[in-house]
Amino acid sequence: MTKKILISLSVIAVVAAVVVGGTIAYFSDTETSTGNTFTAGAIDLKIDNESYVTDKDGQLVRSPETSWCLKDLAEGDLFFDFHDLKPGDLGEDTISLHVNSNDAWACMSVNITATPENGETEPEALLDDQGDQGELQDELYFAFWADDGDNVYEDNEVIFKEGLAKDIFDGTRWALADSQHNVWGETGPIPGGVDNEPVYYIGKVWCYGELMKTPLSPDSGGDPLTRGTGFTCNGEPVTNISQTDEVVADVEFYAEQARNNPNFLCDEPEIVQCTGWDCLLNLEKAIFTTGRYGNQNSLAQTWELAIWERSGGSEYVRADDGSDGSSYDWTSGTAEDFSLSYNPSNGNVSFTIGTKTINWNYGMSKKFTHIIPFVKGNDDGNNTQLTNVVVDGLSIPDLDSSTTYKGTIVPLTDAQQADGITVTGKVTLNWSSNPKNELPAFHIFTMGVH
Repeated sequence: MTKKILISLSVIAVVAAVVVGGTIAYFSDTETSTGNTFTAGAIDLKIDNESYVTDKDGQLVRSPETSWCLKDLAEGDLFFDFHDLKPGDLGEDTISLHVNSNDAWACMSVNITATPENGETEPEALLDDQGDQGELQDELYFAFWADDGDNVYEDNEVIFKEGLAKDIFDGTRWALADSQHNVWGETGPIPGGVDNEPVYYIGKVWCYGELMKTPLSPDSGGDPLTRGTGFTCNGEPVTNISQTDEVVADVEFYAEQARNNPNFLCDEPEIVQCTGWDCLLNLEKAIFTTGRYGNQNSLAQTWELAIWERSGGSEYVRADDGSDGSSYDWTSGTAEDFSLSYNPSNGNVSFTIGTKTINWNYGMSKKFTHIIPFVKGNDDGNNTQLTNVVVDGLSIPDLDSSTTYKGTIVPLTDAQQADGITVTGKVTLNWSSNPKNELPAFHIFTMGVH
């Protein structure tokens, strides 16, 4: 009996617990966000073209066959489609670029895909020994500039690319706007817009012969038919070797997003690391700098920093830090900031190590094809390290001359050449016993001046 009572009580207890649990309530609230969405943005580059060409009477006329309104390029949209050329003929286009929605870097390239001979006339055959390859690309000259949209080259506008078709139409991407250069004189990418605004213009001229620049005043008004193009073409240098020849080329415009892509370059240079004096083979020195351990030992000359020029097959010190009696005081094993710059607008070359700067004027508007940072040392404890080196915005690998001389060959793009050069980094000279005048030392070579 007792057992039964206990069971009954336990059942009652369980039921009671269930009843109590069912009557508990907490304050609450629910907020719901529905339809969350990610939508990818777009880069939509559209192009139009307004074209003019010399007609059969030698007059400049509009070329409807190579002109079109704003569109995505398609098969048959040709910037060049001209036949029966004569020496002295000239053509001019203004290309407009429109980037809708998002900021974008922009590049262009032209690549020759064929140069057919198309048979030979008798006058051409007397000069031509190139088989089935034509030579028209050797006598067609082009220039491209940042235009304001009026199809006229004006004296406040800048040509960013020019040369014979054979020399410049190699498929290399030219920077219109990348992280280092903007042909319109702005900084940064082409801004994205709406309704095809804003607009950026590229002027293009070609000449079958010698192109001569005759830029016009920007406030003179009118179009190429009333004002001229800002160029003339002299056909006299053209020879019979290009008769009947043809040039076929692809023209490409490329746009890439700028957001989250701050270091984009249209033509990424291919740097090459090298050993010994072979670094300088096949490249002509122009100016170069030296930072060396030299004035602090018995074999001393009178300077530690110098700017050199190579001229007439010889090399000359044009500026150094010993002329004022205060040459640089190195400390073995200590990293020092250094920089080299050339400003084409005034010709100044400036070379700095630590707080010591020397300057020399090389002349205005010089361009260089390559920069070569170079370290010298040996395996006897006298060596040089270059670290954190940046050549015109491009970081390059560190250099260490603990075992042998080493260098890095850095080619410069057309845009970099036009804007001058800047090289920065840190240099450490180390020496132990019996250091020589330029062991340790380093150079920054500029090559291929033009």
